[in-house]
Amino acid sequence: MEGAGILELIAELAVAILGFSGIVTAVFRFGDSGFTAVDRVRFFTMVLLGSLVVVLALLPFPVHYLGAGEQALWAWSSALGAATIFAMNRMVRRASGFSIRQALADPTVSRTAVMLGVVGTPGSVLVLVVASTGLVFAPSFAIYLIVLLFIFGNSLFAFVRLLQSIVRAHGGDANDGPLDH
Repeated sequence: MEGAGILELIAELAVAILGFSGIVTAVFRFGDSGFTAVDRVRFFTMVLLGSLVVVLALLPFPVHYLGAGEQALWAWSSALGAATIFAMNRMVRRASGFSIRQALADPTVSRTAVMLGVVGTPGSVLVLVVASTGLVFAPSFAIYLIVLLFIFGNSLFAFVRLLQSIVRAHGGDANDGPLDH
């Protein structure tokens, strides 16, 4: 299967971020109101998108072992991936209480991150659906990888923003960084 090693590496990196989220929860007492409402959204985004990356990175393996050819492998993986992204997006919004209006009104929230999530998630689903049908372009590892890396990037962005927020809340450097705008 093309790209098996790359998919495994991405899954391992996503698991590392998920493992760190457990440490953050334990140390900063997520349940004891140690997080602000915005931090909760970042945390849920990091965990659910990280989980989504692991699922999407491993999804092609069972399809491959069922005997699908290269094009069928990426068509089925893209279709199943689109359904998975759609379902996980619904979970993120419900679990975190995410509201676009509230997020954009909060000065501590990156408008870039909100817009990436608002546009990127449906865009990822659309790209995978189109790839699975082969209407515009043939299903391929490259298209699947682009979507997977985009979702991983969003999870990583939430991770960095959460760390930045925690450092500031616990007496760290309050200087604005490049992710603040």
